[in-house]
Amino acid sequence: MHGRTAAQMYSGNSNLEGIRAVKNELSIPVIANGDVKDEESAERTLELTGCDGLMIGRAAMGNPFIFKKIRHYLETGEKLGADKPFRQLEDFNSYISLLEEHNLLSSINLRMHAHWFTKGLRGSRHVREKINGLEDGKAITELIRSFCQEIY
Repeated sequence: MHGRTAAQMYSGNSNLEGIRAVKNELSIPVIANGDVKDEESAERTLELTGCDGLMIGRAAMGNPFIFKKIRHYLETGEKLGADKPFRQLEDFNSYISLLEEHNLLSSINLRMHAHWFTKGLRGSRHVREKINGLEDGKAITELIRSFCQEIY
């Protein structure tokens, strides 16, 4: 169950009390969705709603390792190491390799995906400005790989 109404779209906060009310009325498993973006918000959502699981949406864009981090935190109470920039760029390189391997590079909006993966990284604003001027997927890939080498 998503804690936002259709009228809210992407604004406002997820109504966790509303999700809890639905969960309390049902005997089937209920999955909570909305505003889960990190370990703490995942824990808070589960505690406040009593739901059986979580669904993560926009927070996973460019951050595919969020699932591993949340699972680890919920199981151990400990956060995984502060390796986000390294992992983000490593994941982007793996993603690009898979796209190339399966000949899918031209079928996705690589520019948008590159923006997601570089969000929040030191020096990434400059890289995203360069990405905006590129049309070719291979050029975007090379720019991101070059960016990775500069940082690490």
